[in-house]
Amino acid sequence: MTSKSNSLSLSSKDTPDYAVEHDFEGDQLLSTTVISAVADSAGVQPLELPPLYETIDPDTLDSLFRPSTGDGPDHISFTHVGYAVTVYGDGTVVVEDAPQ
Repeated sequence: MTSKSNSLSLSSKDTPDYAVEHDFEGDQLLSTTVISAVADSAGVQPLELPPLYETIDPDTLDSLFRPSTGDGPDHISFTHVGYAVTVYGDGTVVVEDAPQ
């Protein structure tokens, strides 16, 4: 099974700038989905961004959200390269411009 990365173009002020759903049953790591979502929001290729580990430990991020155990956090938020990133336990990754 492949990972799904369905982008949602949202325009209302009350909705996020960009959101994707991570497929926990797919081959892609959650941290990879996060960096891809940030790159899409920034309009660049993922390798053009600073490494995610400069902001958050990708291994820790991947291990925090395991839907099969159900004991992870509801969400986690952090800022990476000027974007506010929120990762939810259901696999939703929201990327918005970070407040200044």
